[in-house]
Parts: sequence; structure tokens; C-alpha cells
Amino acid sequence: MKLPLNSVKKYAQLPANTQESIDILANRVGEVESFRNLADKYKDIVIAQIKEKQEHPDADKLTIYIVNIGDKEDIQVVAGDKNLEIGDKVAFIQPGGVVPSSYDTKPFQIQAVKMRGEMSNGMLCSEKELDIGPNHENVLKLPEDAPIGEAFADYYELNDTVVEIENKALTNRGDLFGILGLSRELAGAQGIKFISPNWYQEYQINLEPKNVCLNMDVDNQAQALCQRYCAIAMTDIEMKESPIWLKSILIRSGIKPINIVVDITNYLMIVTGQPLHVFDFDKVIKTDTDQADMAHLVIRTANSGEKIHALDGNVYELNDRHLLIANSEHPIAIAGIVGGVDTQIDSNSKSIILESANFDRYSLRRTSMDLGTVTEASTRFTRSQSPQLCNLIIAKAVELITELTGAKLATTLIDLYPTIQEPKTLSLNTNKLREILGVDITDEEVIKILDNIEYKDIELKDEYLTVTVPPFRQDIEIEEDIYEDIIRIYGYSKIEPILPKRDITATSMPDITKLKNSIRDILSNSGCNELLSYSFTSIEFLNSIKQDVDNCLKIKNPLSKELELMRSSILSSLLEKAKLNTQNGIRTFSIFEMGIPHQKDVLDEENLPLEEWRLALLFTDSSKQIEGNPYFQAKRYLEKVLNNFNVGIVEYELLADVDFEKLPKWLKDLSGSFEFNSSAIVWARVGGSKIDLGIVGEITSEVKSNLSIYSFTSAFEMNLNKLLLIKDSRFNKALESRYPYITQDICFVVPNKVTYKELLDNVEKSVGGESIVFEIECIDIYKESDSRNITLRISLSNLEKTLRDKDFRKIRERISKNLEKKNISMIQ
Repeated sequence: MKLPLNSVKKYAQLPANTQESIDILANRVGEVESFRNLADKYKDIVIAQIKEKQEHPDADKLTIYIVNIGDKEDIQVVAGDKNLEIGDKVAFIQPGGVVPSSYDTKPFQIQAVKMRGEMSNGMLCSEKELDIGPNHENVLKLPEDAPIGEAFADYYELNDTVVEIENKALTNRGDLFGILGLSRELAGAQGIKFISPNWYQEYQINLEPKNVCLNMDVDNQAQALCQRYCAIAMTDIEMKESPIWLKSILIRSGIKPINIVVDITNYLMIVTGQPLHVFDFDKVIKTDTDQADMAHLVIRTANSGEKIHALDGNVYELNDRHLLIANSEHPIAIAGIVGGVDTQIDSNSKSIILESANFDRYSLRRTSMDLGTVTEASTRFTRSQSPQLCNLIIAKAVELITELTGAKLATTLIDLYPTIQEPKTLSLNTNKLREILGVDITDEEVIKILDNIEYKDIELKDEYLTVTVPPFRQDIEIEEDIYEDIIRIYGYSKIEPILPKRDITATSMPDITKLKNSIRDILSNSGCNELLSYSFTSIEFLNSIKQDVDNCLKIKNPLSKELELMRSSILSSLLEKAKLNTQNGIRTFSIFEMGIPHQKDVLDEENLPLEEWRLALLFTDSSKQIEGNPYFQAKRYLEKVLNNFNVGIVEYELLADVDFEKLPKWLKDLSGSFEFNSSAIVWARVGGSKIDLGIVGEITSEVKSNLSIYSFTSAFEMNLNKLLLIKDSRFNKALESRYPYITQDICFVVPNKVTYKELLDNVEKSVGGESIVFEIECIDIYKESDSRNITLRISLSNLEKTLRDKDFRKIRERISKNLEKKNISMIQ
């Protein structure tokens, strides 16, 4: 929400110091994101008058203008607009000045330059260059009374500080999305009574037309979603330029002027927080096939598959969750969000329908999220506006349109308000108030605070205070809501910090937190970078990484279509970030994340989705300097973690050899992202049981191709809750030998029907024996059509003597002989 501070002065007194106003907003209202003085943006622009006009001798599309800015000497400027005439007033940037539209991005400084041989000493500005409108083809012509030589910022009232307040801080405060609401808070914080304008409290004009010359009816078929709907038609509108004051306040509020009628509705929206919409009356009839002389407005939910071409240029496909404004046949607006192109007003519009309505905030937010569009109107409606004010604000709109365009009423006001919202009356205990807030505030101070921010009918009897909640405060439901109002206006800084009167014993850190902290240290010290990503993903992305979409929980009200599923693995998030990093040219990286994924139909003992912590790591490299299968790179990181926690017997079973149907659901889902012949299921053996810890290996070629990531990419994902159960368990470990090890790499040609585990078991039996200790590590797997080449690194030692080469040869022969039965051969 952008608040121009000068606009507050019309309704409330401001502190003398601008910084004090900003501090009040930051400390009493919500988080201030930024603030700036707009005068800096327009400081180099002055009002000039065209004195002479000449054709450019060497360019048909350029014109030479002689302008005066109040100095004795005139200035020559070359411009691309040939429509200016002598006497016109324009906005002029002198050499050295910055074009306002470029001020916030990459400032463009004007220089004195020759244009096709003629000197141009500055620039004549269009609306777009001034950042006040969309027109960039023509130079902006200022009104005849614009004073020559005056600063453009002074004339357009742009010498103002604009404060931007974080929208999330105003979640339930629809009134604070208007200048009136923020002015009220500023006044209350200074101890000044705020009084809303009369038109905001009661009718100030007669809404009965002298002559009903247009026909219109409204049918509210969705009363549960539209609590109140006001509409009135006006005719004989003169579509002319908006006055400077109106354009100025819109510009300062971050809204570009469009045309006089739309500008008036936008002005009332930023003043009150209540969005208005306007339809072209003749276009509503033209697009309707029911009757030619009657404008029909129908408030209803959309039919599934119904479409509307909206003012933002998009064509939206709708369903029965979306609320519409329609005529007898077709949608003409998505209620509370955006209007349709077919009924928009333009420079030729003569008759209009003005709308002021109250829509269900929750329904409107779902529609906004479904369609992936957020507008100024939807932002305000989702914060809850008051149905009690719809008629008053449309009356003010009628008054301004009549005054500024010469329009007249063409119908009576249609006001559909079936269930009138009665004023809320609440009571609060002032003693309880002081106890809960922890401040010594008097009853008189409480009454003054509430009176200053327009609570009504305040009565004190004993320690009980009864108040009527003002209609613009839709967020007030219980007495504690009023407590919050009181302490905010009174000042949080006045709460004296006092230590608790009872002892507080710190709780010990949960084991899972200790485990995660240790893993974080291990992997960070190994050069890995930790991520913290959203738990949401999309159907398209899961399909691209070959993970089961049907295994995911679907979100009923997603933030967008790209975030409609809960992730079922942590690896999915890492793959998404790997794609982004690769696109940004990062050639080598290792990333990890710890989080809780969710799987559909995997429940705990309370029939809630099972929540277990998992760790995932991904490594990728484009340098081609790392040799071997990518599997081993991920395995090294995994073993750093496992070895640190003294996990005893760990087994790696080739994914291609696993009985897939017996795998847990989470591993089945993960396996789709891994190459079956260069990935393994990780088991921990505890007693006679095997516990599935996770999966490690190379990412499939298809996934790497889909994401455009490097070919040397591997990853692992493991269950931290299971690791926590078995970590630090003591197992019988191989005896350590004091004699040196002999190490050799042996390559085996293994038929596809023989599993990796069968190979490993046979090799272990062949090398084992009395006094022999050994370590066997798989360092490479190469897939042929009907076999695999598996390279094992075998390290042997004897507990009693030093082994010789001839001892190792005997063991090789024994291995070869034992493996002949399995049709496994050794490459010499």
C-alpha cells in the first residue's frame, strides 16, 4: 500500500517532521518497506512554452521547436512529435536531467546532441517518459494556465513523500488500504480525534434522476458470495482530460491515469479502500442477445469452461468456483478482480453503469489464485471491505463524475442488500485490559484512544466499557481485537519489559535437531551448500524428473499452478534448483537440503500424513575432470555422513537387482529419477534385520536431458528418522591389522542375470579366511547389452604377517575358480 503523505493533510494533521510520520506508520500500523520523495524523480523538469516551430531540413519525421522556460534566452529542441503548436505548454528536461521513467531502473541522462545535423538542447516529454501515463507517441500538452519556468513537480503536486507499507502487515485491515484509514491511524497515534468526511458517513447528494432515460436491472444469483451490490447508470458524459489534482494523487499512489471516469473510481478506491467498477452501458446492451433496450447485470458463478477476455489482455477459462458479473448471455467481468474488454469504457463512451459491491473475500482469493492474477481491486477485496459503505462511496463517485464530466443520472440507484449487516457492539473489562497488556493505562485514556479512531457510543459503567464498532472495521470480532487497537495507538514502546516471576528451565535440544546440526556441519565443511526451498511443486516438473504425481498430496488453494502439489521427495527441489543454477552458468556445485516431504496415503498412527525428516544431496560437474561413474561422487558424501555416526554394517544393493515390489513406497517413487544400473539402495543391518536408509546413485539421462543439467550428476536421499534410530549403535567390526594392505582393482564380467550381491558374496567368501581382513569397494559399473563390467577394489591384510604378491595371486585364483560356477569371468 502506497501512501502519499501530502494527501493525508486533507483529512488529518501530520507531524511537522516527515520522519516522525514514517516512524508512526512503522511502529503503530505495519512494516514500512520503503519511502522516498518524488520530487527527486522530477527535479530536472520545468514547464516550457513553444515559441517557434520549424520543419527539420534533413528529417521528415522530426521538428525543430524553440521553447522558453522563463529565461531571457530561448532553447532549441528537436522532437519527433509534429503536432505541437506555438503557445503550447510542455514538460521540458534540460541537458543533464534524468528521464523519470528510467529513474528507478537504469537512469537515462539527457545530453545536448545533434539530431540529423540540428542541435537539440534537451527533451520534450511524453506521458510515458514522465511515468504518468501510457502514451509515448506524443509530447504531453499541459493546461494553458501552467506557469512557464515552474518546476513540473510543483505544478503536478509531486513534491511529496510516498511511504510504501508491506501489504502482509495489513492482512485483515481493509480500511488501511485507503488514505482515510491510514490518516485515521496517524491522527489517533498523535492523540488527535479523527473525523471522517461527511460523504463517508451519510448521503450528501440526491440519487433520484430528474429523468429516467435508461433501463437497467440487476439479478443477484449468488447472495452468499455477494453480500451487497449497488449499481447506477449515468449518461451524457464528456470524456475529457482529468484535472491535475486527480492525476497527481493517482501518480503518487502508484496508479497511472487512464481516463476521467476510471480515474475517479481509482481515486475513490485509494481514498476509501473500496474498489469500484464501471461498464460502458451501450456495450453491455450490444453484447447481450436478450433485449436491445435494457441493460442486464447478473451476479452468478461461472459455467465450467466459460471464458472471458479481460482488460489485462488475458483470456481466462473459468469454472463454477469463480464469481462473475454477466449480462443475460456472457461474462462482462470477473467479480472483484478484473473487467472484460467487451464492456470497457473509452473516449467514445457516453453512458456508463457504475458498480459498488461487496464480494466474499475467501471466494475472491480462491479465484485470484486459480487464475494467477492479482489486481489493485482483488488486493483490497481480499482484506475485507465493509458492505455498509457501498452506497455512500458510489454516491461520492456520482457526485465527482457529475462535477467533472457534466454527466447526469439516467436511472435510480439499484441497491441489493438482502441481509443487512448490523453494527457490532462489544464490551470489555478495563481491569482485564490492563492485566493482559501490562500497562497502567487509565479508563479516560482508553476512552480517548477509541474516540479518536472513531469507535462510537462509548459508555463506561464500573470497570466495563461498551462500544459500537465502526462499519469500516470488519476485523473487530472480540474484545481482544479492541485491546490490540488500544495498545497499538497507545504505543508498544510504553510496555515495560519485566522478567517472568517463575523459573524457566530450558528444554534440551531434540535428538533430530542435533542430528541435523551435525549433518549440516559435515556437509558444509565438505564444500556443500545448504538450501531451504518451498515444499510445493508442479505436475509438469514431477513428470520431467520421473516421479509419481499420483503419490503427491494436492493443495486445494495453491498460490499458483506451479505450486499445486506437496513434494513427495526432497530431491525434487534439488533438481529444480540444479536446473536454475545450470541455466545461470554455475558449472560445478554440490547442494543439500533437509526437510519433511509428504506422500499420499502414507499415514502415521493417528491417520495423519506421515512426517519424517529426510536429507537429500545433489552433485553436478561440467569440467569432466572427475573420473569414474557419478555414483561414487554421491556415495563419498553419503559415507561421510554415515561414518560420522558410527553406522555399523551398511550394504549397497544395485537398484537393478532389487526386488522392486518389496521396496517401501518412498523408495519406489524416488527410483524413477535414478539410473538402475548405476544406483543402489542403502541398507543398514541391525541384528538380523535390514533397515532401508535411502538411495544413492546417478540421475537418469532422461531427467538430465529434460532439465538440461550436466551429464555428471548424482544424488542421494536418506531417511533421517531411521538414521537417528541406528546411529551410534555398536556392531562387531573387523579387526584392525598392524600389517600393510595390498590393494588391487579387479574387473569382473557379470551376466545380467547375476545380481551384484551374488558377486559380492562370492568374492567375500573367496578372500576371507583365518587371519585375513579385507575391504571391498565397488568403483565402477559399465553396462553392456547382455552383461556388466563391475570393477571392485579389493584390499587385503593379514593379522600375523605381511602379505606378498604371490599370496594375492593365490587369492585371485581362488576368486576366479569360485566364480566360474556363476559364469563370471575376470579381466586380466
